[in-house]
Amino acid sequence: MRSLLGNAHTGGSMGSKWQFQADQADEDEGLKNAGIETFRDAPYSGIARECGQNSLDAAAVVDGSASRVLLQFSSREVATSSVPGHDSLRQVMQQCLAAADTRNDDKEREFFRRAQHLLSAPSIEILQIGDTGTMGLRGPAERGYPFHALVKSSGVSNKADNSSGGSFGIGKNAAYAISALRTVFYSTIYNQTQFLAQGKTILVSHSDAQGNPRKATGYWGAEGFKPVNDPSAVPNWLALDQQGTTVTAVGFVGSETWRHQVAESLVRNFFAAIRRETIAFDVDGQIAIDAASLGALFEDERIRAAAESGGHLEDLRFSRDLYRCLQSEDAIEFVERFEHLGTVRLRLLVQDGLPKRIAILRNGMYITDNLQHFGDKLARFALQRDFVAVLEPVDAATSAVIRELENPRHDELSHERIEDRKRQTQVRAAFRKLVTWLRDVIKNETTTPPEDTIVLDEMNQFFASPSTAESMPNSENSDADPERPKLTPVDVRKKTRGPAQGGSDGGGGGTKRNRDDGGRSSGDREGSGKGGRGKRGAGAIRISRLRNQASDANRRVRKFTFTPEEDARVVVEVLATGMSDTVALPVRALDGQLVKGRGPVLSVSKDVRVSHEIELFLEYDGPVELTLVRVEEEAA
Repeated sequence: MRSLLGNAHTGGSMGSKWQFQADQADEDEGLKNAGIETFRDAPYSGIARECGQNSLDAAAVVDGSASRVLLQFSSREVATSSVPGHDSLRQVMQQCLAAADTRNDDKEREFFRRAQHLLSAPSIEILQIGDTGTMGLRGPAERGYPFHALVKSSGVSNKADNSSGGSFGIGKNAAYAISALRTVFYSTIYNQTQFLAQGKTILVSHSDAQGNPRKATGYWGAEGFKPVNDPSAVPNWLALDQQGTTVTAVGFVGSETWRHQVAESLVRNFFAAIRRETIAFDVDGQIAIDAASLGALFEDERIRAAAESGGHLEDLRFSRDLYRCLQSEDAIEFVERFEHLGTVRLRLLVQDGLPKRIAILRNGMYITDNLQHFGDKLARFALQRDFVAVLEPVDAATSAVIRELENPRHDELSHERIEDRKRQTQVRAAFRKLVTWLRDVIKNETTTPPEDTIVLDEMNQFFASPSTAESMPNSENSDADPERPKLTPVDVRKKTRGPAQGGSDGGGGGTKRNRDDGGRSSGDREGSGKGGRGKRGAGAIRISRLRNQASDANRRVRKFTFTPEEDARVVVEVLATGMSDTVALPVRALDGQLVKGRGPVLSVSKDVRVSHEIELFLEYDGPVELTLVRVEEEAA
């Protein structure tokens, strides 16, 4: 194992100082670095995904096969004096504080005062993310090599091959988002024995002790902004004993749940690679994530709590279902080749309770669940049985095409990222063919065949019984001679009915009128509602011009817009309608507020049109009705 847990070196700053380039253009750089700000909202999830991806990409190849990668997250305290260039760094923080005073920026003042406090303490917390089973960050520290790409490049990719999970782009800033000093050290061994180490800090533009303007980014290492190549020149918590790479964030301040937030992100994003034993993780010696523990981690309450706190609980459940798809013997696979894209494999599991979603993975990492930039969000499968599906490239060439389409966060695909317009058109056409193929496969495998017969008792008055073939005379037609018909006037006066209920055809939505009004909806199409008196009878108030819009982002959410025809205080009910039965759908929230008791309560006014967003406990794509029941009558 690498020496992540050795005793801290006590040799002080080892004579090296932090170096900042001269700011000859008098640029003004503040703390709000766009790359770092990207990860501020979810720093632990961000560092887990980015470091996991980079280590997975750098897997060493032995005898033609990729090695199993182990990525460790380790927090610990070290002597503050052992931080390379400690005295120099503390002086720079004082200079940056003076720059913040000049700009009169309170947030920057707070940051640099805290940084000085941390650097004045006897010990400081660090978080190290180190991998083994990889090629390390290949040097030398020159353009075109991975070490230079990680530490000094911007917008440059130097991965081992084009099918890698990403480049050293915006993701490398994740480490700075977890450092209270915005300071990170990189150390690596490549080619079995070659060692490199360098520190980098991203602060603000400032003036040095001589009054010379300096840029915001500084480096620790050898003269000329170079890394050191002598392991004895660094504290032993930066020295390595085998090939691999360690990223160290200095001034790490972790929350009580940071370990489970990191673990949740790893489980959710790398379940396929973990299952295939391509990579394993260790989080601070407390959480082991490998093929043996993966299934249990999906059910771990602490992992679920971390997902919920970060707004990823539904995503974690989706990854769990995808894991089931990869595991299940009931899943079926399809392989197809598309010109200008390559060969892909679709693995499909059809079972009740699955979310009807497709995931696109690459290199064992989850990328996205939609192809919206190719005209399909892959979100509507209303007539299909429940399913989940995994789509992956079969070979490195196909992976390279998909990688080329990824945004910097690696969670969307778009043909617009291809510079060549001709090839952009070709790839877009290939993905549209892919979408058609996906929907055809899923339709063929998940469509429920219709029943042979459905008994419609309400049609009996119009047809003879098939068993007896008896004659059923028309009581309103007493003509004996069909060649000389008699015309008899029909009473077309409408019968009085009770209040109509709001209904939906499942697509356009609308208000269902009574049977004599033709069942017309105020939506775009004819409604299929049965009309007449609703489930609550006289307790339900009349509404008109009902609109029902399903959310694209969350299939449990619908927006209802309607006009009440009475003043009342009402309980809102959402009903699932069918050919033979109507079932109440439990409501979880109204306009984002959780519902208590039987259902949400509203005060409505006659002829005042309103809109409300209703979240159900369950996903339901079929037709629904909206009913408003008077509170006082319901209580009675």
